[in-house]
Amino acid sequence: MLSDVELQNNSTFPPYIRWQLTHSALKGVATTPSSSSSLLIDPIGTNSTQHGSQCCNQQQMNQDEQREMPVEESGLTELERLQDEVKEKEERVKKLIAQLNCVCKISLDEVKEKDKNIEKVTSELNVLQDELKEQKDSVKKLTFELTLFQHNCKILRDEVKENKETIKKRNSKLNSLQQKYKILQDEAKENKETVKNITSEITYSNTIVKYSEMKLRKKEKKSRNLLLS
Repeated sequence: MLSDVELQNNSTFPPYIRWQLTHSALKGVATTPSSSSSLLIDPIGTNSTQHGSQCCNQQQMNQDEQREMPVEESGLTELERLQDEVKEKEERVKKLIAQLNCVCKISLDEVKEKDKNIEKVTSELNVLQDELKEQKDSVKKLTFELTLFQHNCKILRDEVKENKETIKKRNSKLNSLQQKYKILQDEAKENKETVKNITSEITYSNTIVKYSEMKLRKKEKKSRNLLLS
């Protein structure tokens, strides 16, 4: 059983519990059976006040009884009373210690449960941190790919712009060539007409030449005949 000094110096108990153990349980409790109803912890000291008044009343009654008893009987009665009071206080202290042990056990169980919850949350947090790191790496990779894609798009836009300029120049040159081709076609058509006219004139001239030759041969033949005759 714990002594008064051990109870006062035991830092595992809250201050108000140590005070009750050393004052209420050991000094201010009446010996009547009804005092067992105050075994529960009383943090505000209400039971201690009641026990103090009961103790004063009990001491007054004991003094009255001692005046009527012989000295030996009074001493034996006081000794028995003190022994009973000590036994009762020991039982009270045991019950209080049992209650405190139960409270401490419940507190330890709660701490263990909270530790388990903390470990679980920590594990989940580590998993989330790993996932976040992977996502950050993915975002970094995608950002690099996006930057490269934007760079390639800029190059392609520049090429498209350059190609547009080239196509525009080529279209302009093509239009010029088409105009020249049309002019040449017109000239060729005119040349065909000219060739046709020249051909007709040549044909007509050939006809006249043939006709003149034929007339000339007739004249020569006639002249020859005249000479022969």
